Amino acid sequence: MGEMDIRFKYVSLFSGIGGFEQALNGKGGICVMASEIDKYANEGYEIVYGKKTVGDITKVRSMDIPRHDLLTAGFPCPTFSVAGGRDGMMYECKNPHCKEEHVIDYETYKMRDVSCPVCGEESKAKDKRGTLFYEVARVAEYAQPKVVLMENVKGLLSSAKGEIMRVIAETMNKIGYRIDFDVINSKYFDVAQNRERVFIVCVREDIAEGEKWTVKGSTSLAKCKRNLTKMDVDSFVFDFPEQTDVRVALKDILEDTVADNFYIRKDASSELIKVLDENGLPDMVGELTTDCVGRIDLNGHDLIKRVYSPLGVSPALTTMQGGNQEPKVAVLEATKKGYAIAGVGDSINIKFPSSKTRRGRVGHGVCHTLEVTNDIATLTHDWRIRRITPKECFRLQGFRDVIHDKLQAEGISNAQLYKMAGNAVTVNVIDAIASKLLEGGYI
Repeated sequence: MGEMDIRFKYVSLFSGIGGFEQALNGKGGICVMASEIDKYANEGYEIVYGKKTVGDITKVRSMDIPRHDLLTAGFPCPTFSVAGGRDGMMYECKNPHCKEEHVIDYETYKMRDVSCPVCGEESKAKDKRGTLFYEVARVAEYAQPKVVLMENVKGLLSSAKGEIMRVIAETMNKIGYRIDFDVINSKYFDVAQNRERVFIVCVREDIAEGEKWTVKGSTSLAKCKRNLTKMDVDSFVFDFPEQTDVRVALKDILEDTVADNFYIRKDASSELIKVLDENGLPDMVGELTTDCVGRIDLNGHDLIKRVYSPLGVSPALTTMQGGNQEPKVAVLEATKKGYAIAGVGDSINIKFPSSKTRRGRVGHGVCHTLEVTNDIATLTHDWRIRRITPKECFRLQGFRDVIHDKLQAEGISNAQLYKMAGNAVTVNVIDAIASKLLEGGYI
């Protein structure tokens, strides 16, 4: 990209494998600094982009941060999720007779030594990952980019009874930014994944006019915005991308051929297969959703037993760290793509394969949210159950096949590929938000 082709410069914090980069580079952006601490993600990042990240952002001096127009940060989300315990930005008093839990503000974070507000003794972060938002604030305060774009789990809205979002909003206001945010589901952006995430857009106050939110409804988003409005936060109204139609199902992203090692052993899936042979997959009605058609007999958490219909969408991807944690789908062996027209691509829940109440439950083509544990499977003819492949997980996050193929060719293991996909931001969503930022003249 030549100098004349560069529309904006950006810094990418907590980069992972570069989901933000995939979208922003295509919009004329150039990354002037990226930060990531995971060993394998750093290896992958260098393979894909041909340059290294700066590593741990907490060890980068403010004066060494290059000037940029856009700061992106998918700051670590497990600490704000239900699965991660929701410790978030919580600090805990180390006095065994007190153990007071409290949230600190940005100024206190900068002092490093935190005292308990009750007894005055030392407090420590319950999960240091939860305080990394303050590193985003530090970079933004120093560099003053035009826009700060953050992504996190939906649970952030209600974490610590709304205190976390209050701290984020007030912090961004104090360092010169107006704020807006929305919950966006990846399934509306041509990826077959049911992945809800909070996207926070902060625009420098000299660029965006202040405007109060119009809040309706009783969702966690509405409740959060209503509470912040009462606190008189400095807000603006961003034109977030529309979420209307689900056009892509799991069947649309499945590979034509899959290696045998991705299939679940038949003794673990025989009861569900019997039900599928008798009944097939039910017709999809209405909007594509995530649903499971049954469960298979595997040890572990219920999530790893679920099998999804190929006609629906995938559950949200996790980091999928071993133990059959990948999403699973039911497919038909006799068809070219290995799935039935009636249901290839829908996820299947596999814990109670013989349950009458669970029969015929199909995820309508959309995968559940990808996590770092990969607990999803799909269907084959004669019906077989298999794990979703790493390449399919990359597709569920909007990555081009060439990215997966390049990483695989360089020897990145399937376990790490699953983790990279599960930790990534959905490329298509960032692309849509970036379009709105450019159209609005914010960057």
